[in-house]
Amino acid sequence: MKSFFVIIFLLISGSNFCQIGNLVSNPGFDVTKGKVKEKGQIEIATGWISATNDKADLFSRKSKIPEYLVPENSFGTEEPNGGENYAGIVAQSVKNSIPRTYLQTELAQALEADKMYCVQFFVCLSDLSKFACNDLGVFVSNSAITSVEILKFEIKPQILNQKNRIFDGMYMFEPICATFQAKGGEKFITLGNFEKGTDAELKKMQRPKGFTKPQVNMAYYFIEDVSVTPLDEVEQCYCEKIEKKEVMNIVYTKSVTTGENDKKIPFKEIEHKKVFFDFKTTGISLDAGKTLGEIAKLMDENPQVKIEIIGNTESQEQANTQLANLSEDRAKSVFFYLNGKGVPEARMTYKGIGNSSPMSKDQSQVGRAQNRRVEFKITE
Repeated sequence: MKSFFVIIFLLISGSNFCQIGNLVSNPGFDVTKGKVKEKGQIEIATGWISATNDKADLFSRKSKIPEYLVPENSFGTEEPNGGENYAGIVAQSVKNSIPRTYLQTELAQALEADKMYCVQFFVCLSDLSKFACNDLGVFVSNSAITSVEILKFEIKPQILNQKNRIFDGMYMFEPICATFQAKGGEKFITLGNFEKGTDAELKKMQRPKGFTKPQVNMAYYFIEDVSVTPLDEVEQCYCEKIEKKEVMNIVYTKSVTTGENDKKIPFKEIEHKKVFFDFKTTGISLDAGKTLGEIAKLMDENPQVKIEIIGNTESQEQANTQLANLSEDRAKSVFFYLNGKGVPEARMTYKGIGNSSPMSKDQSQVGRAQNRRVEFKITE
């Protein structure tokens, strides 16, 4: 009888265990065989190993050492999507001066021939990374791949972002995802950067304001929520929808009209400004950057003013449980952007309210784009 209740608990508990339909048994690295005591301890996360001699890292709220704590650690500050842990890998460095690290796990069952699967993982560039890179992907194979195979740089991952862009987002986890048609018998996935160093793209990053520790001389990524999910049809792969429907990538813009009464109090203009976002993202667009620059200037000219930053989502984003914190992450992204423009942290707070206060109830593409926004409220 005890075994029965254990099985039920495994099925209904959150991201610590295998999600229903997900063939990755420990997707969030939360089930462990001990506590983190040093670097390179990914292998205490049940089911996970490093594919090379250089070991990936595990970060945990229960870490015994501060360097690998959650949320604040030696690579930056980041909250997990859910649970208490996430992994960390070296994805790239200048001239491969620092060995890359990889994540590997055996799936709960072998993939079926000709069946379609959605393969997905979430990444976040660490705050103290000196670089960001592209070529993050997943290789699906029948057997575990070895360090020798990886270091030949002949492996071609089947799962890459369609545009293979550089992932430079530091303030939230974002997905890399693609559909995969199995040949049959595939049982292992390996995650990392398999591209030759000479072919990889590197983007130099500025250290975010507020951090005093030196940057690490690499592109270092936190990894969360790895999944391989069987599909009845390709369209069930959520990220596949995003890539195909480019019309969803509308970022709403509007001119701001200040009320007559507010013209007498210039800083009141802040409450009339809004920042809009692409679908399922927290990135600051050029238009948003211009608006935030204006807000930073008003804040500088009116040092007594304090603001609350309020993040919003639209209904289709809110329906995806993996994006539960997206509205707060948008507000957080704006908070750090303004802080980088010189607005002191003590003069700002932020929160997310999901899609509870839509600007538009119109479910057209433009109507939904209006709801993907951050607003501002003067609190003092």
